[in-house]
Parts: sequence; C-alpha cells; structure tokens
Amino acid sequence: MISSGRKSNKELTAEERKRKNELKKEFKTKQKRAKLETRLRHAISRKDARVEQETRALLGNYVLEQVVDDNETSARAIILDLYTRLKQRQKEMLESCDCLRTFKEIQTNEAVGLLRHMTKGTQAKDMFFNKDALWGYTRQKFQE
Repeated sequence: MISSGRKSNKELTAEERKRKNELKKEFKTKQKRAKLETRLRHAISRKDARVEQETRALLGNYVLEQVVDDNETSARAIILDLYTRLKQRQKEMLESCDCLRTFKEIQTNEAVGLLRHMTKGTQAKDMFFNKDALWGYTRQKFQE
C-alpha cells in the first residue's frame, strides 16, 4: 500500500489533532467567505439589488462572527476594524455602482421625460406626482 504522507487521527497526538481541526475550520471559513464575496460580485454585475442586500447582510454577519471569535483583540480594535472595513466597502460600492447619482442628475433625467410628454401632449395625471420630475422641470424652466 502506498502512503500518502498523511497520518490518521489515531496516529496524531492531541496537539496535532487540535491543529488539524483548526486548519480545517480556517479553510472552511475562508471558502465560505470567498463564496459570499463571489456571490456579491455577481449580484452587483447583474444589478440584482435583492441578492446583493442579502449577501451583504450574510457577509457582514460572517465578518462580525469572525472578529468576535478572535479573543486576542480588544473591543476598540474590533470596532476600528469594522469601521475601516465598512468605509472600504462603502467606497467600493460608490465607485462601482452608477445607480447612486446626484439629485440634480436624477431630477434632470426625470424632467426630460416629463417635458417630452408635455411637448407632445401625452402627459398623464400620475406623471405630476413624481417629485423629482417636477423639481427638475421647474429648475430647468425657471432658474436655468
């Protein structure tokens, strides 16, 4: 029989078994985190807000559990670490998501649609309940 170089649990000492279990746990947590990060990247690229939100929540809980399990860090270090991670994620999200635009851009785009309908006389009563369109329209019509 050819040996694979690995020892069975019976052949390991208590310290070696403990280290082996720690490595297995660490490997599983890295795999879980990588899976969630991949799911998040795919959700962002598909612009699937529901999956993105769920995955961010799971990933946030996972990161929190991982940090809390670490007994060597103080509460201040945990809070600082979480803060820096959240700021980094926020920065990445703002850079990658073009859905977060300024109010002026949103109002202008909505106003263009309303103005197009008003020019052709195809506007409907419910179009005038869109606050962004109305603010954009009045800003363009009377201020600029």
